[in-house]
Amino acid sequence: MFYSLGIFLTMLVVDPSALSVRAVAGAFLPLLSDLWWYPSSYAAFLLLLPFLQPGLRALGERRHRVLCLVVIAVWGVASGLLPGIGLDTSPQSVLAFLGYFALVSYARWYGRVPSAHTAVAMLVSGAALSVFSVLAVELLAPLLPDGVAAKLLARETWMGQDEWMLPVALMSVGLFRLFLGMRFENRIVNWLASCSFAVYLVSQHPSVWPLLWRGAFSLAGVWEMPWVVPFMALSIAAVFLGCCLVDLCRQALFSMTFDRKPGAVFDRAWSVLHRISGRCGVE
Repeated sequence: MFYSLGIFLTMLVVDPSALSVRAVAGAFLPLLSDLWWYPSSYAAFLLLLPFLQPGLRALGERRHRVLCLVVIAVWGVASGLLPGIGLDTSPQSVLAFLGYFALVSYARWYGRVPSAHTAVAMLVSGAALSVFSVLAVELLAPLLPDGVAAKLLARETWMGQDEWMLPVALMSVGLFRLFLGMRFENRIVNWLASCSFAVYLVSQHPSVWPLLWRGAFSLAGVWEMPWVVPFMALSIAAVFLGCCLVDLCRQALFSMTFDRKPGAVFDRAWSVLHRISGRCGVE
């Protein structure tokens, strides 16, 4: 709510013509209006979780394993390797959470966590598949008609850009497994981690994203330049640190207000709603 309302009020001052009815709804109802896909999908996943978890437990080890094989085959291989096949998935779908939960819960409940060697193999194979897809498209495109080549080039990074794609799943699960048993503590890393969600909220906000990636840090004029990779790295670092500084201000503000008595605002709002419902005769 801090960022949905804050960015809305900022844009209201900076560029009120760019705002719409959807922007107003997103400011006050960010989860219900899908202002950001990740929080909305995660909230939907949490609503289903109390029913999903006992349901998977009731399946037992054998049927849960079959379900994992189905998830891997359908959404990992068919939808996760072949372009143009979504099978009801999208980059903004709760289905990705459900599929991954089925896999992760099986590994945790039945002791099927990959070994370190398997994790390395998953990481390497996922990266190889992603790179191979780009190279294959680059080699095939000159041999095809211009129209077909243009469409193919527009999809050359499909294997590495969506969270349900098999290469992405292999790399993410492999990395997670490799760091699972490690213990590391650093104040700077912890501070950056505490700001990471804010970086996502700010940089992926519908009103901010075009200003950053189509404006200040656009690749349109530098894509063919030899220093495009350093430019991209510096752009990402600048946006990340800038958003962290914004969140540092939010953390300082919250420490003086909401965090002084955690949950007090919610408890007060709940008591008010309870009194109102009591007067209306609603249990």
